[in-house]
Amino acid sequence: MTNRVYIVSSPGNDTVLLRLYGRGTDVLFDRQRELDTFRTLSDRSFGPKLLGTFSGGRLEEVRVL
Repeated sequence: MTNRVYIVSSPGNDTVLLRLYGRGTDVLFDRQRELDTFRTLSDRSFGPKLLGTFSGGRLEEVRVL
């Protein structure tokens, strides 16, 4: 019931984090509110950059510390 998270990369391209939401978690979390909050933080450079969204997940920047 949790998210599945993958690091996706290919030779010569950027690496991204692919987050797939867990089945049935929409009843526990307001995904739109979560996405709005994530987008606001991303736009203000707090945390990883939001690269894209799709039904069932999102793409995020991979930050190396």
